Amino acid sequence: MNLNQYQKEAITTKIYADEAALSYLALGLGGEAIELFEKIRENRKDITTLSDDKLQLLAKEIGDVYWYLAGLADETNQNLGEIAFDFSRELPTDVKLDEIVDKLIISTGGILEVFKKAQRDDYELFITKELTADKFMKMNLYIGALLSQCEWLASFFGVEVSYILQQNADKLASRAKRGTLKGSGDER
Repeated sequence: MNLNQYQKEAITTKIYADEAALSYLALGLGGEAIELFEKIRENRKDITTLSDDKLQLLAKEIGDVYWYLAGLADETNQNLGEIAFDFSRELPTDVKLDEIVDKLIISTGGILEVFKKAQRDDYELFITKELTADKFMKMNLYIGALLSQCEWLASFFGVEVSYILQQNADKLASRAKRGTLKGSGDER
C-alpha cells in the first residue's frame, strides 16, 4: 500500500466534525507522536533486540501518526504522496534513534505551532480549512519531515512502511465495521 492509497482508505474512518477538523487532527497528531515516543522510551534498553510483539506495537503507533497526517493532508486538499515527494528527506546512513525521535517531536511541535498561529491570526480562514500561504508551506514542510521520520523509524525497526500502512488501514476498517472507531485503547 502506498501513501495515496492509504490516505483514501484512512479518511473513510474520520470521526470528527468538519468545523473542528484541523484542530482535532493537530491535537491528535501531537498525542500520537507522544505515545510513539513513550513506547520507544519504554523499550529503550532492548531497542535493537525487540520481540515481534513489541515491533508490532511500535508499528501500530507509527500507523496512528500516519492516520493524522493523512487527515491533515486530506482536509487541506492535498495528498501524502505528493507531500512526501516534495518535502521528504533521504534516510542518513548514520542516523541514531534518539535523533529520529527528537526530530519527530520537533516536527510535531511545528505543526501544532502553525495551527495555533493560524487560529489566532487567521481564524476565519482556519475554520474553513484554509491557511495563508506561509502557514500552508510550513505545514507541508513539517508533514514532509514527519513522513520522513516515520519512514526512518520503520527502517530502523526493520518494518516496511507499506506494511505499517496496510496494518493500520485494516485495523481501522475492522473498527469501522464493529462500530468501535470512537473510544480509546489499541484493542477496541
